[in-house]
Amino acid sequence: MIRLITALLLTLAGLASACTATADTPTPTTEPRFADAARFPNMDSYTAANPDNYKTEYETPGRPGAKMTRYGFTTPDGIECGFEQSPSAGCTGIHFPSMPRALCDPSNQKFALYGISTNSGLQQYGDSKCDAPPAAKVLPPFHTLTVYGVTCGVDDKGTTACKDPQGQAFVLSPTWSGWIPKV
Repeated sequence: MIRLITALLLTLAGLASACTATADTPTPTTEPRFADAARFPNMDSYTAANPDNYKTEYETPGRPGAKMTRYGFTTPDGIECGFEQSPSAGCTGIHFPSMPRALCDPSNQKFALYGISTNSGLQQYGDSKCDAPPAAKVLPPFHTLTVYGVTCGVDDKGTTACKDPQGQAFVLSPTWSGWIPKV
């Protein structure tokens, strides 16, 4: 008899919880989860941009006479992104979509930027100034740029997404910004 009552109570509890379940969208998070892979946009229909149009050559004091190459772009909403030979891509800025504005108060010597890359999660770090770096060429909406096997793309609604050859990725969008360990 006790087993029957226990089974009946468990069944009623299960039915009650099923009736109160909701289909609300989960709260946006920056914690990496494999379930977030579905947040990565399909960029198959985007137009591929020529990497040479986003290349900058420069010299650095540590390597006189050696030309260094940097590939980078600015998103339509003003975020700076670049590629590394590791291979990875990353973006920095004082304002990422769906994130509060990073603190930047020169009068109190407080400087902060957001940063994210394909091989590390979202971070906030200090910088020595609030000014944005020199702007790279804007990657137009619905275009991708592939450098060192890493592909980044942007749309017309404030979404930027990058994925490296290992499948690590990140998305910056008005509804969610974060790192994805595997897409």
